[in-house]
Amino acid sequence: MAKTKIDWCDEVWNPVWGCYNTCRYCYARSIAKRFGKTDDEIAFNPTWIEKNYLRKFAKSSRYIFVNSMSDVQYWQEEWWIRVLHRIRQLPDLTFIFLTKGHPASVYGNRNYPVNVILGVTVTGEYPVDIVPFVMMDTLKKQVRWLLNIEPLHGEILLSARDFDWIIIGAETGNSQYKISPQFGWVHGIINEAVRLGKSVFFKDTMKDLVAAAGYPFLRQFPRLTGGGK
Repeated sequence: MAKTKIDWCDEVWNPVWGCYNTCRYCYARSIAKRFGKTDDEIAFNPTWIEKNYLRKFAKSSRYIFVNSMSDVQYWQEEWWIRVLHRIRQLPDLTFIFLTKGHPASVYGNRNYPVNVILGVTVTGEYPVDIVPFVMMDTLKKQVRWLLNIEPLHGEILLSARDFDWIIIGAETGNSQYKISPQFGWVHGIINEAVRLGKSVFFKDTMKDLVAAAGYPFLRQFPRLTGGGK
């Protein structure tokens, strides 16, 4: 089992390591530099790791985060094919993907199994974050969508209507550039999500901020697939 401190999943599964994003708060690059076995792994170039792909999952696990050590926008298509093939063999587990790329271009033109959640990470820090995401109707109907707001760096103006699950977390660590979030940056989308019956999950890093705003500390998960219904 790949133990994780990520509180919205049971395990992480990283058949691919590596990313070309340059996020200053990235923990994955530090992990790769410390534990990488090859030059590409240490340099954090997108790399397939066969032993990670083949490993087993714990019987108690239900939610699996597929790419805590990569951004799927940089995956090769053959990697997608192999990962989705294995996911289809495990219908009782729910597999979660994340990208900072545009979801239509990253996730399009594939047939996804129903036990997949496709996610996009935004922070509110860059203009791209506040432009409504246009997701293809076929994919909207095929799978569930996650909006991962982490770390929260600015106002989020996206609509909750496009997503089934919304996760919100603040930046960790002690960087001199660390941004202290405001609850008002997500108040609108959270209220909309609750009104529409969407699942909302506050990470532990939001606990004090949520309490100060007098808002309930929501820890909701989307419906499980397969035998986990």
